[in-house]
Amino acid sequence: MKLDPIVIDQAKKVTGAKSDNQLGVAFLNRTGATVRNWRAGKTLPDALTLYELHALTGIAIEKMCIDDAA
Repeated sequence: MKLDPIVIDQAKKVTGAKSDNQLGVAFLNRTGATVRNWRAGKTLPDALTLYELHALTGIAIEKMCIDDAA
């Protein structure tokens, strides 16, 4: 299970963030490395951050994560 990178891309589009780092620091109170780890599927955001991403993007929380099994 991993965060769908489309969520991060949509959050960047809505906020005007130019990078994963800017999105994390300016809008989610997270480091750029944390956001890059979500994008790479290394870690998942916590429940509060999923809610924050939902508030930014309008994407339903239950649709934010995808199965990464091959």
